[in-house]
Amino acid sequence: MRATSLRIFLKVILLNVTILYSSYLFSAVHLIAESGQSAAGFTSEYTYNNLMTPVIGSSGHVAFTGDAIGRNKLNAVWSGLPGQLKVIIKENDSVPGFPDNVFFSSALSTNTIGSRIFAMQAERIIVTESGHVGFIAELKEFGAISQDYPFGVVAYVGGKIYGILRNGDQAPGFSQEYSIRGITNLAFTDAGMVIQAVVADRNSNQSERMGIWFWNFETLELIPSPVANCSYILLSTAISSVNINQSGKVAFSSGLGGALCPSETFGIFKWDQKKTQMILAGGDPVPGMADTTFHLDLDNRGLNIFAINANILSFNDQGEISFPAILRNAANGSAKKSLWVADSSGAIKLLSLEGEFLAEDVNNTFLLPFTEASLPLIASNGLSIVPVKTDSSIAILTGAPRPSQPYANINEAGVSQLSTVLQLADQPPGFGDTWFFSAFSSIAMNKAGQFALSGTVVDADDTSIDVYGSPSSRKFGIWRGTSKSDLELVAYDGMPFFVKGEEMGLYFLIQRFVNGTAGSVITFSESQILHSSTEGGRATQLNDSGQIVFGGSFEAPGGDFRRGIFLAEGKNNQEERVFALAEQVFPDLFSPANGVNQTAEGFLFRFYPATNTYLGIKNETVFVAGERFGSGIIEVGPLENVIVFLEAQ
Repeated sequence: MRATSLRIFLKVILLNVTILYSSYLFSAVHLIAESGQSAAGFTSEYTYNNLMTPVIGSSGHVAFTGDAIGRNKLNAVWSGLPGQLKVIIKENDSVPGFPDNVFFSSALSTNTIGSRIFAMQAERIIVTESGHVGFIAELKEFGAISQDYPFGVVAYVGGKIYGILRNGDQAPGFSQEYSIRGITNLAFTDAGMVIQAVVADRNSNQSERMGIWFWNFETLELIPSPVANCSYILLSTAISSVNINQSGKVAFSSGLGGALCPSETFGIFKWDQKKTQMILAGGDPVPGMADTTFHLDLDNRGLNIFAINANILSFNDQGEISFPAILRNAANGSAKKSLWVADSSGAIKLLSLEGEFLAEDVNNTFLLPFTEASLPLIASNGLSIVPVKTDSSIAILTGAPRPSQPYANINEAGVSQLSTVLQLADQPPGFGDTWFFSAFSSIAMNKAGQFALSGTVVDADDTSIDVYGSPSSRKFGIWRGTSKSDLELVAYDGMPFFVKGEEMGLYFLIQRFVNGTAGSVITFSESQILHSSTEGGRATQLNDSGQIVFGGSFEAPGGDFRRGIFLAEGKNNQEERVFALAEQVFPDLFSPANGVNQTAEGFLFRFYPATNTYLGIKNETVFVAGERFGSGIIEVGPLENVIVFLEAQ
């Protein structure tokens, strides 16, 4: 009887998979949380609401913020593997490490410090490879004189919350009169956390300095200045940033000055747990260019970034740093934008100089926009990805820095060593021949050199215009690949997906109607992939396995739009997804869960000793074996189809 029921079960799988697959092309995207769903970690009357800022770690752990609505509304942060989400902290929770009268309010989006605004939205929650979570939180203080700006750094490590540093604390490593005036930045990996903050004399707000600390999961260590009598300072004309890699090395940019400092400058630094090294300082000579110097204080004269915590560096696990600089010639006053890489030894190599020619089109020069979404990202394989503005388009380039600097002056320009991955007007994978890219939003890159791209596409054959003056055919999408040849569409406006067997549509651009009149078009910022790398300890929506987490909306049964957090699996993760889902949905067939992956005769498989069964994958097809299924190896169906079926259960 049991064997018969299992054969029927397999036939049902095959039948359902075939039906689902006929209307579903992008089955590797699934919903992991949605507004209106029971909120993990809360009592049953609480549901998710206003889900935002999704991020992901290299091992697949995700985190996001939002609030839960029930008897009241409570802000919260959730994290975990998909299907195993838990609330790690919620509004009014105490924060161990901070005073007893201090409680969590929300994950921070904007940090206002005096007349300055530190726009923390540029740095979201960070998830490390092991699933640790770090973020800047807004706090509540009761029973005492509250800080004007009660913000602090909070971490979730090993199932516990840690309050690390907050505004108003005595600044570790400084004399007693100095306190934390404003936390501006952080980066976090399994090697530890680096925090950057403004410190000031309690008696004089004019005596501001910059402090940079390393947290080793127990204590804070002040990272020292490499120059005697000089302190890190905040410069209004410069962008400070911090990064940390998996080995615990720290790269950062900061001003350097002080009353006894020989001169005030801005520099790029590296700290290796023992000493601080200045990699480059403003005013240093450019290799091979007479009378030409580096200028790193990139304000609105050069870098179109206004958030003081924006990250201008990219730092990989090999210790390489990519960064922008303006080159200035003292003899004639000319200036040009440029991009450079400092290798692990500190040697400076040219990545790109404004005015160079595209390798594929020597009649087309390019400019460096110097916006936060156009700064270079460097991977562990030594390749960087660089968005540029050409004479007629926007292009995305990739490649390694030059082994030597070929130009004698900044007015020379040759053919770039970088190759073109994409340009606007290229045909977007996943769309018809008449479609083209109309805009690139941002790019993320992982250590293997794979990238995720967000942007909009338009159908050239559809010339109609909507009420906002935009093409009616416009769609937002996310792509993933390592080159133009293997670029694949991951998600797009109107894409169907399934929740418990019901087909729904995913949307990034939503037109609201108020009293029968079209309202504004809303682009969910979470769908625009963060311009980030998986290395350097920063927030990212792409991980090293190719998984992408993003926010969007979908039309639920009944016509109402709901916010959701979605996960797009990497190709290598689809196998793991089948194992995990099968073990979760059918524990009576595949136990114990989380077995060891094995290979034989082209199969990737798991053996389940408790049920004496096998689940295997070969050539993107799923198979089962064992007495409970009958004799021989039984084909279940295509890998993606099986994922669709299992997710619908």
